[in-house]
Amino acid sequence: KLNGKTIRVSFYAKKDSEEAMLHVGIKTKTGGTYKNITKRYQLGDKWQQFDFKLSIPDKADGLTISFKTDIWKEVKIDGFIITVVD
Repeated sequence: KLNGKTIRVSFYAKKDSEEAMLHVGIKTKTGGTYKNITKRYQLGDKWQQFDFKLSIPDKADGLTISFKTDIWKEVKIDGFIITVVD
């Protein structure tokens, strides 16, 4: 039901170790074609709100969003919200 729509993904995050960077991987699948997008966020010591918009193709049949950080770095994520924009 999200095909052809734009969604906004919002979340709060903060670092739990020095110089932690959060990497968000977004993958949409349409048939045998994949589109990959990577967002990088430099986190602070206090909770901050982050968000991004994503247009989902009309014929998409897969969506994956993943979060990772560098080895031995820790982050905290809270308040994960997905909203349909249009």
